[in-house]
Amino acid sequence: MNPSLLNIPVRTVPMKAPSASSPVDATFVLCVESGPLETQTVMAVESLRRWGGRFAECPVLAITPRRGAALTRGTRTAFDRLGVSWHGFEARHDAGWYGPMNKPAALDRADALATTGTVVWIDSDVIVIAEPSELELNDGEGFAALPGSRLHDMASDGDNEHESFWRAMLASLDISECDFPSISGHPGEDREVRMYWQGGVFAYCRSSQLGRAHFDFSNRLISARLASRVCGAYFTEQLGLALAVHDRGLRHRVLPQSCNLMVNPVVAGRVGAEAIADAKIVHYFGSLWPDAFDGFVALLSVHRPDVAEWVRGHGPLRDRRPVFRRLLGRLERRRRRDEARDYLATCELH
Repeated sequence: MNPSLLNIPVRTVPMKAPSASSPVDATFVLCVESGPLETQTVMAVESLRRWGGRFAECPVLAITPRRGAALTRGTRTAFDRLGVSWHGFEARHDAGWYGPMNKPAALDRADALATTGTVVWIDSDVIVIAEPSELELNDGEGFAALPGSRLHDMASDGDNEHESFWRAMLASLDISECDFPSISGHPGEDREVRMYWQGGVFAYCRSSQLGRAHFDFSNRLISARLASRVCGAYFTEQLGLALAVHDRGLRHRVLPQSCNLMVNPVVAGRVGAEAIADAKIVHYFGSLWPDAFDGFVALLSVHRPDVAEWVRGHGPLRDRRPVFRRLLGRLERRRRRDEARDYLATCELH
């Protein structure tokens, strides 16, 4: 069966009426690849168009920066309906095994494709549920994001398990520890950290060409063959983002948690229903898969029954590809895991 004949259900999404205020001068960028990521990307854009307020009419780029199976006809139809411009190409780098490298590769291309003053990156596993006004950059600002966590990813407060890696990384790039800035910690964490951002949602000034710097630094980190004893190479692209913001000398602003509310079923219980009441962008990670879906919908239902109904209408995430495509996907993931293991075996661990 030709996978292009498999249709992701096309739903009529009530578009927001044109706002009396001027739309925001920003382009949204997402990555998309064959498989469940197609459904997630379509849902992310649908939510932006429905609940994004002044951002609802912003141009959207969906980018596929590596070779793979074609997107389904249903996805392409949904992109046309939602006003999404899709671009596919094969980025050149030495980390084809590392999926998150798609992010800086996509943003490198987006810097050339976008025509707006601001570029906004959103992971495909987010839904916009209210106008994220904080993503609009003020005069003189070059970047805005939520700080990364020292407890759940790679932020360092100067005296935790990640510090030895940070020192080795900065030394390998000839960046002075004294010159590298600190920022406030992740919400709920009580210490400043070396500048490090959660990469699920962020905005930057397009003229800074941050996408190019993000791609370059992520590649340089891969080439340096340094890895964390705790996290391996998993957060390379988020480290590359922090290094790029520093390299470009961008004046940065910390986003509130409401613009990237992380509801990750891996650490269930960290987010209560009250947080949904003020949320603008929900980063749901694996919460739409069948084992976590009902709990996520119940969480939304307390304060946002409209969003819960919309999510419930889409149903849990499933891999709709035919059996042979799913098999090929599993083989490809296995190959990439083997390449990642081989890469880490050559790395100096800190």
